[in-house]
Amino acid sequence: MNANSTMPTNKFTVPSTLIEWLKQLGIAALYMLFGYVIHHTFTSNGIVGVIWPGSGLALAAILIGGKRYLWSIFCGSLLLNALSNNSFWAVFGMTLANVLEALLGSWLLMRNNRSAFSFRMLSDYLQLIAFGAVATITSAAIGVFSLLLAGTITSAEYFGSALIWWMGDMLGVVLVTPFILAWWQTKPERFKGKQLIEEVLLVGITVIAGQVIFLGWLNDSLIIGPKGFMMFLFIAWVAIRLGIRPTTFVLNIIAIQALSGAYLNVGYFANEIAITGFYNYWIYMLILSGVGMVLAVYVNEIKQKELSLRASETHLRLSQLNGGIGTWEADLITNKQKWSENCVSLLGFPNLSEPRWEDFLAAVHPEDRQKVIDAIQSHNER
Repeated sequence: MNANSTMPTNKFTVPSTLIEWLKQLGIAALYMLFGYVIHHTFTSNGIVGVIWPGSGLALAAILIGGKRYLWSIFCGSLLLNALSNNSFWAVFGMTLANVLEALLGSWLLMRNNRSAFSFRMLSDYLQLIAFGAVATITSAAIGVFSLLLAGTITSAEYFGSALIWWMGDMLGVVLVTPFILAWWQTKPERFKGKQLIEEVLLVGITVIAGQVIFLGWLNDSLIIGPKGFMMFLFIAWVAIRLGIRPTTFVLNIIAIQALSGAYLNVGYFANEIAITGFYNYWIYMLILSGVGMVLAVYVNEIKQKELSLRASETHLRLSQLNGGIGTWEADLITNKQKWSENCVSLLGFPNLSEPRWEDFLAAVHPEDRQKVIDAIQSHNER
């Protein structure tokens, strides 16, 4: 069940209440904050094109609240682009690209009359990645084309700039959208005792490992230098044991740690910008996020199926008990019997733990036993 049952509104409406205005302003302000931090903190090192959290925020806002939050994305993107000192056409084109990206991505995910998008099955997450890629490609094509028209870039730079734009938006969708959806839509698991201790320790150890690997903590004291592949062990551990919400949280923390390490020129990605222009960081985070989320969503899907199966078994047992009936299964090859609890008592075997073929025949009316034996033998001979 969703912790927040608000259904997305598919109408592009103007806010009519104070609460709605505050929500719109909050999303617009958060979009601008993400952009400001990326532009003014990391632009000098060339990181701005590798991750763009605003794309993930925009898509999540539309998936949760509907098209009404296009106002927030439009205003936040417009003000942010206007502060970039680009020409009118560049500002207009980039803003249009950002809005269309969120609109197209949400439409692709919500089509076929889906009332809400959530990570119920592994296919849901895979659709987010696939359709997110399509939406971000469209945004990159439009946004960079506007820069070309404005004379900001040359035609020779178009495809390279479009690739960088797409990479940044795509990583934003991969990291930020699942984080917001998971923490907004799902209820936190109420861990107690050992489970709570395990959750705190796992998250804490993973964060500390990120500090060691990406920010150079204790590197002088370690015999073996920390390697990037070590983080996959921690992410898999968190995904399998703790679920979707902690996994999305830890993935975003790791992304920040790795980004900070590259900016400070320390840790695993210390020389990343100078050597590869940050492509390795992008590929690393994309794969790490994919591994962690696929495991978390798949394990969650299995757990939900187990809960559904248990509920069905309980319902069947209560129905049989209240209706005074029972069920039995017989494997004609191995002669193994499986009787429901109510069937055992109805047939007069209250203390029977493992039913046998002889027990079943004993429960059949004497006049019908030979008919049953003949029918089964005839079936086996076919």
